Amino acid sequence: MIKYCGCDAGSFNMLNIGGELVELAGLGQAFLDVMGLDLAGDEAAEKLLENVGLKNYIPVCAENEYRLALLAEYKNFIAENR
Repeated sequence: MIKYCGCDAGSFNMLNIGGELVELAGLGQAFLDVMGLDLAGDEAAEKLLENVGLKNYIPVCAENEYRLALLAEYKNFIAENR
């Protein structure tokens, strides 16, 4: 589970992507943006990948791993922030 040190675009969080810890910028804000759109499942995963990809390099060959990890962490974020 990630501790969010803020939701501004300058914040960084570590996320386990396919067994590797990756530092991502703006993750909290991406979660808030998707939560505001009331998306779930595959739609949420795609939007998260799109939003996180605006501030971070995501290798094409790892998109599926990012999608899965982002959605799993987004579900934790939703559960903690309801």
